[in-house]
Amino acid sequence: MARSESYTVAAPLPLEDGAGDLIHAADLFNAADLLRGAVSPSDYKYIVLGLIFLKYVSDAFAERHAWLERAVREERSDYYVQGAGEDDLRAVAEDRDEYLSVNVFWVPPRARWDAVLARAAQRLRN
Repeated sequence: MARSESYTVAAPLPLEDGAGDLIHAADLFNAADLLRGAVSPSDYKYIVLGLIFLKYVSDAFAERHAWLERAVREERSDYYVQGAGEDDLRAVAEDRDEYLSVNVFWVPPRARWDAVLARAAQRLRN
């Protein structure tokens, strides 16, 4: 099904320094519109909301993962493991209960944001 609607966005307004990501809002919108393809705008919200949710839970997961990696190596931590190797670090950092105990979703490796981005970039290259 071909898209019957076409959307354009005006050029972004000049913003002050420190505006960060807002400067590229129009570029991001146009990229999202291209990626939307044949999906109707009313259905596209489900895709976008799902991606926003995945990004949110992946960021929370990554923050907790990094904290656990530091805690295993820090002597003052309750998580400290003397002479911790990569296997010990992985065991603690991948323990689902460590995430659930602080109300953070445990995200499987294949569903983490970085993995999703890598697969998407690979598909774009092919």
